[in-house]
Amino acid sequence: MSSAPTPQFAVIVPVAPERHAMVFDSLRTLGQSGPRAEVVVERGSNVSRNRNAAIWRSRAPILAFTDDDCAVESDWLLSAQRFFAEHPEFDAVGGPQLNLPGEGALGRAIGHALGSRFGTCRTRHRFKRGALRLAATQCDLTSANLFITRAAFERWGPFDERLWPNEETALLQRIERDGGRIAYDPSIVVRHQRRDSFARLVRQCFGYGRGRARQWRIEGTQLPALEQFVPLAFLLYTAALPAALQLSVAAAAPIAVYAAITLLMSTAAALRQRDARVGVLLPAVFAVLHLAYPAGILFELMRAPRLEQPAGAVFPMPNASPVDSGSS
Repeated sequence: MSSAPTPQFAVIVPVAPERHAMVFDSLRTLGQSGPRAEVVVERGSNVSRNRNAAIWRSRAPILAFTDDDCAVESDWLLSAQRFFAEHPEFDAVGGPQLNLPGEGALGRAIGHALGSRFGTCRTRHRFKRGALRLAATQCDLTSANLFITRAAFERWGPFDERLWPNEETALLQRIERDGGRIAYDPSIVVRHQRRDSFARLVRQCFGYGRGRARQWRIEGTQLPALEQFVPLAFLLYTAALPAALQLSVAAAAPIAVYAAITLLMSTAAALRQRDARVGVLLPAVFAVLHLAYPAGILFELMRAPRLEQPAGAVFPMPNASPVDSGSS
């Protein structure tokens, strides 16, 4: 009796406990055409551990990662297959995570802010269609839309289970620093559900900041990069502004310049997209991105570090007992 042929892709889906995973609706359409794939699901509260456990149980030579609140495009695997056929020497590739169709005004505003230089600086390529980049970095890709060869994962993995978020940036950074090759392909697209309230957006950005600071602590990074230093300085300035104004009204000059730039960017976006509601919401969205993220960094840096063991090797993983898993 012959065994089933090995699939080309293993789609790794971590799912939070008791959470409905909207991504399965789009994944079901992938089997109708295109390359053969297995879908490996792992439930649990630690996303990095979920991914490691699912990878351990998968067979395919290329690992495809997405999130449970995404919808993959119908040609998602075909586009990745085409890329690796044309560039077999690459270790990892990913593409943008764009807005879902039918997003509300807040979701549209968040998507625009994330994809703008003013909103997210170097990481903006993660959230917008750009040009093909054959010299991409960890700033260009996210785990919501990422492909890594199994050979590369065996060499540079696993995901560090002390990290979430930022587990994928740490892995990509290891690949990058060790001479691996990473690419950004705008034809590889997923649609990501944006937060539906400012409170949830604040929690998301605060969590990303905590993840970045935790990554620094684990890696022994001494100084933040420019894209983190500027928001940190802005947060500290904003916190000190009430006291500074008691000394001189000139202390308000930087915040006035920031407000003017924010208004200009928001108005331009509203006119370009013909969406007045986006223009109204964008100033607040920009403010959340620029304040909640560095607040998360500071919060994590001020916490007493807990003594934790680094993640063990993922091949094999004797302690990876699936909580709730399945493949197709």
